[in-house]
Amino acid sequence: MRYVLIPLLAATTLVPLPTSAQEDDRGYLEALLEETLSDAGREIDIIGFEGALSSVASIERLTIADDQGIWITLEEVELDWKRSALLRGRLEVNKLSAKTLDLSRLPDIPSDGPTPEAQGFALPELPVSVDIAELAINRAALGEPVLGQAIELSLSGAMNLADGAGSTSLDIRRQDGITGEIILTANYINGAREAAIDLLLQEDANGLLASKLNLPGTPPVTLRLSGAGPMTNFSASTTLSSDGAERLSGDFSLGLDPVAPERQVFSADLGGDLTPLFAPEYRDFFGTDLSLTANGYALKDVVALENMALTSKALSVQGQVTLQDGWPSLIAVEGQLGHGNGRPVLLPVAGAGTRIGSALFQLTHDEAISPDWTLAASLTDFQSPDLRLPETQLRGSGQIIGTRIEGAVDFSAKGLEVAAADLARALGKDLSGATTFSVGQNEALHLKGLDLRGEDYSLTGDLTLSSQADDGWSILPDVQLAAQDLSRFAGLAAQPLSGAADLAIAGRVSPLAGSFALQFDGGTTDLALAQPLLDPLLKGRADLHLGAARDKTGITLDPLQITAPEMSLTGRASLKSLGSSAELSARLRDLSLLQSGLTGPATAELTAEQLTADNWQVTAALNGPEQASLRTDVTLQRPMGDNPAVTGTAAVQLPDLAPYAQLASLPIPLTGGMSLELTGRGEPLQQVFDISATAKSRDIAIGNSIADALMAGQTTLQLAAEKSATSPILLRQLDLQGQEVTASLSGSGGFDNADVRYTARLRDMALLGAGISGALSAEGRARMEGRDWRINSQLGGPAGAALQTQGTLAQDFSRADLSVTGAVPLSLANPLIQPRSLQGQANLDLRLASPLGLGAVTGQIRTAGAQLALPTLKQALEDISGSVTLSGGRAALDLTARPAAGGDLRLSGPVSLDAAVNADLSLALRNIVLEDPSLYSTSLSGDLAVNGPLLSGGARISGGMELGQTELRIAANSAPRFASLPGLKHRNEPAEVRRVRRWAGLIETERAAVGPAYGLDLTISAPARVFVRGRGLDAELGGSLRVGGTSHQVIPEGQFDLIRGRMDLLGNRLNLTEGLIQLQGAFDPFLRFVAETTTDAVTAEITIEGPASAPVLRFTSTPDLPEDEVLSLLLFGRDLSTISPLQAVRLAAAIATLSGNGGNLTGGLRQGLALDDLDVTTDEDGATQARIGKYISDNIYTEITADTDGNNRIDLNLQLSPSVTARGRLNSDGETGLGLFIERDY
Repeated sequence: MRYVLIPLLAATTLVPLPTSAQEDDRGYLEALLEETLSDAGREIDIIGFEGALSSVASIERLTIADDQGIWITLEEVELDWKRSALLRGRLEVNKLSAKTLDLSRLPDIPSDGPTPEAQGFALPELPVSVDIAELAINRAALGEPVLGQAIELSLSGAMNLADGAGSTSLDIRRQDGITGEIILTANYINGAREAAIDLLLQEDANGLLASKLNLPGTPPVTLRLSGAGPMTNFSASTTLSSDGAERLSGDFSLGLDPVAPERQVFSADLGGDLTPLFAPEYRDFFGTDLSLTANGYALKDVVALENMALTSKALSVQGQVTLQDGWPSLIAVEGQLGHGNGRPVLLPVAGAGTRIGSALFQLTHDEAISPDWTLAASLTDFQSPDLRLPETQLRGSGQIIGTRIEGAVDFSAKGLEVAAADLARALGKDLSGATTFSVGQNEALHLKGLDLRGEDYSLTGDLTLSSQADDGWSILPDVQLAAQDLSRFAGLAAQPLSGAADLAIAGRVSPLAGSFALQFDGGTTDLALAQPLLDPLLKGRADLHLGAARDKTGITLDPLQITAPEMSLTGRASLKSLGSSAELSARLRDLSLLQSGLTGPATAELTAEQLTADNWQVTAALNGPEQASLRTDVTLQRPMGDNPAVTGTAAVQLPDLAPYAQLASLPIPLTGGMSLELTGRGEPLQQVFDISATAKSRDIAIGNSIADALMAGQTTLQLAAEKSATSPILLRQLDLQGQEVTASLSGSGGFDNADVRYTARLRDMALLGAGISGALSAEGRARMEGRDWRINSQLGGPAGAALQTQGTLAQDFSRADLSVTGAVPLSLANPLIQPRSLQGQANLDLRLASPLGLGAVTGQIRTAGAQLALPTLKQALEDISGSVTLSGGRAALDLTARPAAGGDLRLSGPVSLDAAVNADLSLALRNIVLEDPSLYSTSLSGDLAVNGPLLSGGARISGGMELGQTELRIAANSAPRFASLPGLKHRNEPAEVRRVRRWAGLIETERAAVGPAYGLDLTISAPARVFVRGRGLDAELGGSLRVGGTSHQVIPEGQFDLIRGRMDLLGNRLNLTEGLIQLQGAFDPFLRFVAETTTDAVTAEITIEGPASAPVLRFTSTPDLPEDEVLSLLLFGRDLSTISPLQAVRLAAAIATLSGNGGNLTGGLRQGLALDDLDVTTDEDGATQARIGKYISDNIYTEITADTDGNNRIDLNLQLSPSVTARGRLNSDGETGLGLFIERDY
């Protein structure tokens, strides 16, 4: 009821008021009371206070609130009191009453948390004389949070405490429909040593007491306690009932022994069946007969419990104890728990499911026989949801001599099982402990030889508990902790751990006073925390020395010292409510342990001083390898508050950036040096700052030729910027001065009326790799107008570069109205498209509107006469002209170009400017000449389409192309001019050698496809005029192929079949009987050509077969002959042994031609005369015959033959379809011929 009485009694704390205060001065009196009684976390509101100067004071309404709101309300409070009694140190109240009291919850009492200073031990001061004649509350409402259920009650009574006597009477009754009452009458008189008490508590079912005790069924409960009499003959009785049945009853008595009146005797006898009051599962523990009996006496300095017995179904404790001068002279206590048959017993303790198999306890001592004492206790099969102990033993023995006890105790716990896996790993399976102890009257308790052990950890040493007048009591440890394997504690620490540790702790701890003075000395061996930056530093032995103390002045850490082979840390700290300070110094032997590339020692110094309650001054200095350093001097304001701020300076020196770029894991190489000086103020949580900075760099390089050239030499950057809580970052000044680049920015006004001017200049555009020399400059101005920036800027440079930007841009970039006009050299793109090269100029007329994005760009980009070189394709595009029109989120392309080798192309169609970049492009090719002098020459015509998203790779390239006259040249020599030795490995290879081998293609490198893959669906058709020539072969083919797959994995399929052809060997013409060019998944076509002849019962064949880049030549015959014999028969019609020397020379020439090392006279003439076919032969009679062939249209081929005998013939072929040909013939003697031929390949 203290939360009910406190606000009532608060009304009695009135102080004498100034005589000028009048009773009707309502505002002044209420304000005075509210200010006097309120405090941090407690706000009192008083309405209607009257009668401050009379004996009857009243308050219409009083509320008390904490940080969560009002928790108690009283209405119509009245205090009738005697003010003059206060002068005698007494509080006399005739009546203290309230009509209503509403206690919705208990107050939230705030805590300021611990302070660095120890507060000492103190008891609260209590009032000593109170007399309240009448106390009344008509209606009190208690919310559910107060007692667990909402109740309403009334209270009446009286209270008196004065002159060594006290009395109270209370009558509390529930008023909410549930019958319940507490009636208490009690008094005590010191002089007569008489006491009387009469207590009745009763309530109906579902009452407060049954609910709070969780009685099964929450039955009606009645508790009665009554007793009276002098202390020489006092007796009392009590009964506890539920559901109208008595559950527990007993008697208590206190009096004088009739036989020996000098002894005061006492007794107690309680018993009953409490099983209905407990959950059914606990009835096996209590049984139906629970009893407690005790009797004893007190005589001068002796108190004896002669007989004590507590029994239930599963518990039995009995014994006797005698204390003389507060020290035991007789102890004989024993107890047991369990049923004796091994059946587990469920214990009535907090936590469900706690069981025990059996427990025994025995403590004995009788100084009449011996000063010895013994203790024995055992526990078996203890089980709970969190712990299982199969066997635990506790043993002790020693002596009690007078007022001194000493002895030894030990315990063991085997087979320990803990449900929490991390705790189980830390504790292990077995625990044991032992110690000796001694304690005497007015002496400290000493624990000597303390030894607590687990599997590989221990706590050993001494411990003293002493009583101190000032600090209550203290603990004085002198102990050592040791752990051989820290990994067992990794789970508890939620941190990977390994290694070993030891720690010695000595000093004093005073818990009640909150003070301590301790010394820690120890260390770790090979400590590892799975932290790459820390573990190398802690390898080996690391020693710790720490002194820590807390007293009324604060907390002191001195010394603080950590020493390891690779690092050291020293310092001190003093923590106070005001005036704290700290100093730290650290050193690393070699930074290479933390980061490769950093070599040498590093040091750090830190000092911190508390200037005021909310301000700290912090300085720090870091020194690293290569003269790197960091210096800071800052003031921290409100570092632990809601809005911390920092003011100060910082300076960084990095003469060599390369090793620190590796430390920062930058994706690019970084070399050079830099320095930075920073001054400013900031509020990090509010994202507010005002800074100025100066940075200097020297020869900064990132491995990019253009960027490195721009940052060469010394560059200085000066910057001033600010940001408020409601505005973006505002650059007030920016000045860049470099060897190649200069820039400046200056601003005036606040953010709402900012006026910013800027200039920039690049000394020579040649540094950009665009092939243009001359300076590039830019200047402009941006003014804030309303919520928009008005921008006007110009850019000018060589090669006609000129751009102007005008318009407005919202400060939050949500909208814009900008125009960009001018011209730029296309060669600016060359560094991005190397090795390709673009020349020409682009004229821009663009506009950017809201909302920002590519879709908001409109206008046109035009070019004329531009050129693009494609060295890897051995092509060049000239006279590139056209436009790109931007509108409605699309770019419409219309570009034409002329390849340098001949032909025309046109690219047109729209491309969306959204994230997918969908294209619907068409590419028209007309007579595009493609040539590789060593491999092929052709012309190409057709129409291609590109449809779909370009960025995601969903686009598809499709269409058809037709080849014009095509010549495929068989490599003159398939054997390489150089050789690579298999298995050859280069050691210590110079860079120049490796570069040459890379250029020569002797180093294989994997090239990953770049960019999205586009699907391919292309058809290439060439019905005829595909000529294959080389190595004596001259053939015409026709056919088609399909290109599928993707742009990352091109898959060509198809073939070209023989139309006509022959093979030339030293004037001998062999007609081809078989021929094809086939592509199957690779661009190096597969060739197969076969020429056959029959001489003197021998059929000979010449076969050229294999990839076009390296075909294989074979000579075969039937019957089988060596290749040189076959070649001799083909050339001369005789075997090798019968040929003449001149024929042998011709044979060697034929071999040279077939191997690719010989010349071809007719081939040169055919090219010079622009013929498709030219052949000169001799017949069996020695007559010479010449034949020339020419396509006069795409499907008409004519051939003229003439010999030395004057015979001429004209053949005409008309290709009607791929398989149907019409042929006509006319010779000089008037003979003609006409035929229709159907030809198919199988």
